[in-house]
Amino acid sequence: MFKKIVAILLAVTVMCLCACAKKSEKEDVSGTVQIPNPMKEFNNLEEAAKDSGMKVKLPETIKGLKQKSFFTYSSEILEVRYGDDKIYVRVAGSGDDISGDYNEYKWSASMDKDGYKFTAYGESDTAFTKVTGEKDGHVYSITSEETMSIDEIKGIIDAIIIE
Repeated sequence: MFKKIVAILLAVTVMCLCACAKKSEKEDVSGTVQIPNPMKEFNNLEEAAKDSGMKVKLPETIKGLKQKSFFTYSSEILEVRYGDDKIYVRVAGSGDDISGDYNEYKWSASMDKDGYKFTAYGESDTAFTKVTGEKDGHVYSITSEETMSIDEIKGIIDAIIIE
C-alpha cells in the first residue's frame, strides 16, 4: 500500500512540474513592451504640416527631384523626402540637430544669411551633404545623398517658408 501511495505522489509531482514548465503560447510576450511608432505617413505636405501644427512651404523640387514622401515624427518634426529618398528636409518648432544624421564630417561651415543661421557639413569646403539651421523661429535640416554647393543650399533655404 505504501508503495502505491509513493508512486501516486511521485506521478502527481511529475505532472505538476511538467504543467508548470510548459509556457502558454498566449502568455509569452518575452517580457517586452512595444512602444507605438512615432512616425506617421501622409499623402501630401499640407496633411503633414497640419499634423505638426506648422504652416510650412517647401520647394516643389530640389536638384530636379520632386517631393515624394511626407512624414511627421511624434507630430513634432515634419519631414519631406525628395526623389527616391535622395534628399530629406525636416522642420521642427525647436531642437538641436533634427537631421537624424550623426556622422562626423571633415568639413563644416557656419553661415549667417538674412537673419538666420545655418551650418553646412561635408567632405570639403565646396561639397556638402548635411545642413542644419534656424529660420523664422524654427529649426530645419537638409540631408542629401549627393553633394550640394553653398549656393544650392542658400536657394533651398530661401524656398523654405515657415509661418
